Amino acid sequence: MKKLLAAILLLALSWNATAAISYKQGAVSAENYGGTTSTASFGTLPSSGDSVLVAVAYRDTVAPSITDNQTGNTYTAVQTLLWSGQVSVSIFWCPSITSPTGTFTVTSTSAAMEWLTIADVSGLSASTDNGNAADSGGPISTYTITAAGANTNANDFVFAILSINSNSGTFGLVVPSTGYTQISNTDGNNYPVEVAYKIVSAIETSSADWSWTTASTNGAIAAIETFKAAGSASCSNTGYTQAGTYVVPTPSSTVVYRQDGNFGTVPCSGSGASNSYYQHGTFGVN
Repeated sequence: MKKLLAAILLLALSWNATAAISYKQGAVSAENYGGTTSTASFGTLPSSGDSVLVAVAYRDTVAPSITDNQTGNTYTAVQTLLWSGQVSVSIFWCPSITSPTGTFTVTSTSAAMEWLTIADVSGLSASTDNGNAADSGGPISTYTITAAGANTNANDFVFAILSINSNSGTFGLVVPSTGYTQISNTDGNNYPVEVAYKIVSAIETSSADWSWTTASTNGAIAAIETFKAAGSASCSNTGYTQAGTYVVPTPSSTVVYRQDGNFGTVPCSGSGASNSYYQHGTFGVN
């Protein structure tokens, strides 16, 4: 009986298990001032199922197209901000790559490319969480980009890009101070970019705060996106709270009335009484 109970407990815990997110490697293109294509290649072949994230800076009012030299991969834009007459930025991703061979190369095509940064990440789901893109005129020597809202999942990969809107100079651009790790920094070149990441394990409204020592007369532009860990659950149906209201629960956080007769949190994945909660006249699971 003890073994059976232990097995049931292990199964229950697995309903809301999330994979460990791992940043594996990154790469940045050579400068392509005024050219139409930029390429970047990973030093090591990524694994099948990894996610490839792409941050792009370009001088065009049309978002670039992103491709790679493998079979079956599609890249989707999750953030794009077009700044007419200035530098624009986008974040793309392929949530799960096919089994790669040879050298893995990503290409960005635009009327006026600048920089392409790529990242190989494992442990992500097929869902983004929250993000934003914004710009500011100059002169400025600091800039902060903040996601449009709090991440709905405690385990997220945060990916951010900033580009200084200038075609000359060295600015002293540094990595954001709030727990980020640098992937690329092209300071000292035309329209320099900084791309960085962090992995969070708690609910937050993610932001990235850059600074540099020489003010940018023409300002800067930035984008941020958060990506959920694989196995991350989400609720879709409303539940009855102790306050007598109906809300869509945050997994393992919001207290709702459960089928076991108690108020408590629910993982919003799997099945069983501990995951079934009252939903407008009936009990059900997500």
